This record gives sequence, C-alpha cells and structure tokens, in this order.
Amino acid sequence: MSRSRPCKKFSSQQIPLLCAALLLIGTTTLFFVFVCPHLADEYSIAIPVYDGILTLIVLASFANASLRDPGIIPREETSTSEQEDDFRAPLYKNVDINGITVRMKWCDTCKFYRPPRCSHCSICNNCIENFDHHCPWVDNCIGRRNYRYFFFFVFSLSIHIISVFVFSLIFILEKKDNLREAAVAIAIMVVCGLTSIPVVGLTVFHIGLVAMGRTTNEQVTGKFRSGHNPFDKGCKKNCLVTLCSSQYAKYIGYMENIAKETTKNKTRIEKKKEKEKDANKYVDIELGEVKVEVTSNHSNQKSQDDSKDGRDRNNHQTRHQDGRSVPVNTAPPRVSATYVKSSVNGRTISGSHEVTV
Repeated sequence: MSRSRPCKKFSSQQIPLLCAALLLIGTTTLFFVFVCPHLADEYSIAIPVYDGILTLIVLASFANASLRDPGIIPREETSTSEQEDDFRAPLYKNVDINGITVRMKWCDTCKFYRPPRCSHCSICNNCIENFDHHCPWVDNCIGRRNYRYFFFFVFSLSIHIISVFVFSLIFILEKKDNLREAAVAIAIMVVCGLTSIPVVGLTVFHIGLVAMGRTTNEQVTGKFRSGHNPFDKGCKKNCLVTLCSSQYAKYIGYMENIAKETTKNKTRIEKKKEKEKDANKYVDIELGEVKVEVTSNHSNQKSQDDSKDGRDRNNHQTRHQDGRSVPVNTAPPRVSATYVKSSVNGRTISGSHEVTV
C-alpha cells in the first residue's frame, strides 16, 4: 500500500485557516486584556476562569480537527496487468447493509471500490472514510476519525462567541457614560455578532445530522432521503456512536505495521531456509558451463568408502599372470552426479551424469 497523506505545505488553501486562527486568538486576547479584568473586579473571578477553560476546549478541538487524520484509506498499488483489468472492472458494486442495498463505486485514483459512506475528496485527493465534507476553516477533510473534534469545535465555539458577546455587552452598558473606554468592547461585540450567525447555524445543522445518523455529504446529495437510512440507529445511539465511541484506528499506520511484520516474517523464513541449506553438505563440480551436485545415499557412500580402502591396499600389490606383474584395480573411481541447475548454450539441461574424479 502506498502512503497517502494530505499536503500540509503552505498554499492559498490555508488562508482561511490562518484567518480563522487569527480572528479567534486575536478577539479572545482582546477580551481577556480589556474586558475580563473589570468583570472580575465588579462581579466574580469565575468569569475569566470560565471563559479561559472554554477557550482551551475550543483551541484543542480546533487543533485536533485540523491536524488529525480524518480517515484516509491508503491507495492500492497495481501492476501493469492489474491496471489493464481496471478498465474492465464494473463501475459499481452493490452490498447489503441491514437488509438495504448500498452501492459502492470504483475509485479510479485510489484503485479500489469505495466502502459505504466513503468519498474521494477532490481537494485532498484522498478517499476519506465516512466523508462529511472538506472544511476550509480547518484546512482538512472531516471524516470518521476527526468528526467528533470538528463537532466539539463548532459547539464550544458557539458557546464561546455567545459568552464573549454577552460579557462585552455588560461591560458596554456599565461604560455607557463614557463609550470611549468601551471602544475595544464594542469592536469585540461586533465581531462576535457577525460570526455567531454562521457558527451557531452550523452547530444546529450538525446537531440534527448527528441525531439522524447522517453526514453532510449524504444530506446535501440527498442519499436516503426517499428511503430508510441503514446507518440510523436511533437518536441516542447515533449520538453515542458518533461522539463518545473509542477512537478508530489509523489506516496508514496500521498498514505500515502489517508490512513491517510481513517483512520480518519473510526474513525469518529466508534465514531458516539458509540454515537448512547449509546443513546439507554437498560438493560442486564444474564441467564447462554445467554445474552439478554430487549426491549419494548412505549405502553408496559406504560402498565407495570400502572400495576406496581396497584400492589403496591394492595399489601396492601385484599379481602374476603369464610371468608378468599386472597392477590390480588401478582404474580411477567414477561417481554418479545429478544436475542441479545447468545451462549450456542457452539450453537448460537436467538429468544424471557419470563423472570421473
């Protein structure tokens, strides 16, 4: 599997992310510097503490939604023959989920049938599991692994904006006789008022999606609008599964671990085979370009050893025949050899051969 990651180099697509971060951090900083000290003295220190904790939740959710892998499914590496088969592969496949037929579409870029609720993002150029939408304000896709953080981000941001708006309004009312002292508070209240409309509206929209068990992509494209949604498990269970279930595994790291384990197992098997091969001793005899391996069973080896001992004794002995001395058993020994792997003039040779040592 090839590694597929969203591109994080700076580009024009990250301008909305920078604007959102600067607007959030800048407005909050002005609120804590110019408004919170007066409210803490006049009312309670709990006000800055409350909004400080809320700000931390907003920033943590924002960072997780922006930096976390949304559920990228690694692309399939295909050979040339497999790529030719892709042109003949059907564009759709149907699967049954809870008694309802769901259609899976072939992805030409990632080279696999996209699972249900998976979609290919044209901006990130990756297939995202449980694809919701691509959010420019966090510069990331929103999918199965980071949807809860996006939801907590917009939900906590809505509460934070409303809180800052209300506290700034209280500060302005107390400074109504001298509005110059409340100029920063007025600017903060205007920014919060303008941003609260889309943010609160988005929060209400996603609360409804979570309750119905749908994604933004399914809602916009009209999937399951005319029929039953097979992923709807009821309002309560939908909220628990979407927002409170354990974190799903990261596919890219998971596939890398599998590849590492597979490589380790292959290396272990190869080493074991090499040890077994070294244990089987053999003799190689080079005859031109033909390489042979001498083989013999236990009985042949024993008989050859016995005949060798006899030849050594007989080499120093002679017998008389017709008054002449004739050496006995002086012929060189012959060994049976079997071809292991041979090539002569480009042709493969196999079989047995008698070799004179």
